[in-house]
Amino acid sequence: MPLDSCGRIRMSRIKVKPLHVGTVKRNKATFLMGAQQQPIDLPIIMFLIQTADVNVLVDTGTRDPKETPPLHNPYEQNEAQRVENVLGKLALNPNDIDMVINTHLHWDHCSNNRLFEKALFYVQREELRYASAPLPAHAHGYEAFELGLVPPFASTRFEVVEGDHKIIEGVSVLFTPGHTPGSQAVLVDSGEKACILAGDNIPLYENLKDRDIGDFKPSTLYVDLEDYYRSIRRILGFDVPIIPGHEIGVMNQEDLLD
Repeated sequence: MPLDSCGRIRMSRIKVKPLHVGTVKRNKATFLMGAQQQPIDLPIIMFLIQTADVNVLVDTGTRDPKETPPLHNPYEQNEAQRVENVLGKLALNPNDIDMVINTHLHWDHCSNNRLFEKALFYVQREELRYASAPLPAHAHGYEAFELGLVPPFASTRFEVVEGDHKIIEGVSVLFTPGHTPGSQAVLVDSGEKACILAGDNIPLYENLKDRDIGDFKPSTLYVDLEDYYRSIRRILGFDVPIIPGHEIGVMNQEDLLD
């Protein structure tokens, strides 16, 4: 283990890269409670966390529109945004991914799980339980069996965690229910800089302006509003930058810890 000049353990450099793998066209008011009804393009984002030795992917995005159920339209993905091509620009392929963290199991966060045959997959037990038999109002998000579909996570072999869990040095998951019963955020901490990948509890920067819980504007897509607020308060308690799950402004940064 490398040491610094004072003999303390020095952590490896950690990079966090947002990867744009598709776009859904939705109503802004759905993702920002109280907003005016207006169309918005939301990027589907995977986050690649890299150390000197390990590649961790947070969520796996969406597949080819031709292979995606029409119930998710309007949805677009161009050739450059295909997961294999996005990784290829970084001189990576799916077999180079060591671990995958699914923040939750909605279709736009796990549709390419099948590509990562060598990776260990992490999900919360509560998320897997609910996703396997969601309430009818939530069935479409999971591509549930009751709709005559096969959920994209169905063949994934998961490392199931319960609550907070350290994945590797500098990368941990935080149990943050609200958007779904088993949502988890990802805390990345290099020892010098840190951030939290919030998933869909915070889809846009506008949801949480000025880090003030009093001005927090939830997404309308949630299963438990009290859990949702508790999770936001908890995330704020870490006092580090919070990265939304569907914010186009995130794509302006090559490394979110830079």
